Formats: sequence, structure tokens, C-alpha cells
Amino acid sequence: MRSLSKGNVSIGGLVGERIDRCIENRVMTQDIERLVKPYRNRSDGPDGFRGEFWGKWFTSLVLAYTYRPCPEIKAKLDEAARKMMETQTADGCI
Repeated sequence: MRSLSKGNVSIGGLVGERIDRCIENRVMTQDIERLVKPYRNRSDGPDGFRGEFWGKWFTSLVLAYTYRPCPEIKAKLDEAARKMMETQTADGCI
């Protein structure tokens, strides 16, 4: 057995439609700045989360890119990683 490369699996029907809608309407629409803000401010956000949501969302973004590699998702991945790395302090803490 071997793994398939990115984008070699496509799911059709109702499940495929739901996956596509989730990517388009949930994963891709998240405001990266809002997710990174608690790291910039070093405090919990108004919703009471700090890192948990960013990590879960970023994982979903990676999985979306693995399922459907496209420039838009790749750009969002790069932006999210860059903005998170910008929060790093001099001692390396994020």
C-alpha cells in the first residue's frame, strides 16, 4: 500500500457537496487576524479561547489543501503560518 498524492481523491454526491461547502463557507472564511489576536495580545480573546481554535482551524485548512490543493488554500495556509510566527517573542515563545 502507498499513499496517494494531494488532490487524487474526490468525493462526490451529498458527502462531497458537504465537504466542499465546509471548505468554502467555514474553513476559507475564517478571519486569520481574529484567530491570531489572542497570541498578539498574550491574553484570551473575547470568546474565551486562545490557541485551541487556531490549531483546529489550521489543521482543517491543511486537510482541505490535501483534499483540494489550489492556490487560494495554499495562500491562506501561508498567511496563517506567517501571522502566527509574527507573534513569536524574543525568547521564542508563541
